[in-house]
Amino acid sequence: MKSIMEEASSVFKAVEKAWTQAGKPQEFSIKVFEEPVKNFLGFTTKPAKIAIFFEDKPQPRAQHTSRPHPQPRKPAPASHTPHAPAPAREAREITPKQPKPAPLARPIRTPEQPKEPRQQPWNDEMISAAKVWVDELMASMGKRDKTFTLSAKNYYLKLSFDSVVMNSGEEDRQLFRSIAYLIMQSLRNKFKKSLRGYKIIVSGPNSGRPEQQ
Repeated sequence: MKSIMEEASSVFKAVEKAWTQAGKPQEFSIKVFEEPVKNFLGFTTKPAKIAIFFEDKPQPRAQHTSRPHPQPRKPAPASHTPHAPAPAREAREITPKQPKPAPLARPIRTPEQPKEPRQQPWNDEMISAAKVWVDELMASMGKRDKTFTLSAKNYYLKLSFDSVVMNSGEEDRQLFRSIAYLIMQSLRNKFKKSLRGYKIIVSGPNSGRPEQQ
């Protein structure tokens, strides 16, 4: 297990910097040691301090195989035999075209096949993986009491917290933006999908406009 500590003006920036330095691992946990402190003018006087824990998995080395050099081909000996005359074309019998049958007055309609139900883009396995990821994040931040709900509709997965997570709405917006981004990256790595067109929306009671990824 490896860990990287990082400081920044917000928890979101510190998490994003540490996750990038770790090589964007698929599975990791976060622990918040200190939250940022701002003065009355809004400037950060004490940065946020976090740590990210992850497994260091060695990457397999590509095997290089040597290819044999192609041998030069020997030219074929010239043939001194005279060219044989081309065979005469056989006469083909031409048959007159048959007239096309007249179309029926009323075309016969075949019964339509029932359409298969459209598959939901967000399946139960993907929603369950997202829920486990958020539960582990809240536990690593010491906020196990924070409850949330997950709901999927078409290509949108909505994550709604029931109460304020951080100290202010601005800090919640920064955290939610980080959560939406990291959940999407984790699901791409776990299910080996591009997830093009998929959206994750994270909101809370005091965060204003929902953050989405």
